Amino acid sequence: MLEKIQKKLLYLYLGFVGLSVLIVCLFEFHLLPSGECVEERQTEFLLQSIMSLLTICLLPLMLRLFKFQKVASDLQRRKENALSRWGTLRLVAIGVLMFANTLLYYLFANVSFGYLAIIVLLASFFIFPSLSRCKQEIAA
Repeated sequence: MLEKIQKKLLYLYLGFVGLSVLIVCLFEFHLLPSGECVEERQTEFLLQSIMSLLTICLLPLMLRLFKFQKVASDLQRRKENALSRWGTLRLVAIGVLMFANTLLYYLFANVSFGYLAIIVLLASFFIFPSLSRCKQEIAA
């Protein structure tokens, strides 16, 4: 059962990384036009503010999610089911941040979105869903 959940989490992780890499390839090989929203300064400012705040607030929260009392006790009680639920939540939150920042980087040609995407990618290595990490999360 644990191996099945670990594979599900791993595919989810690789899916979001793969989607972000796909976006990079599509724009870098000029299959999609980059900088389409460069003229929209107000929208760019609003999205930049929102994504910066979301990344700064949500990333540490998701990295420490399994340390919170409610989540830790749920992992102790329900083991694999809780790992599937909370692990999916954590991976989706971080994956959406990475994908959105990558896409916005190419749409607005603004490097701050690119930096945010790189920060999220680097942080995601700390929650890589390996089998040993999954065992550790439900045993702790």
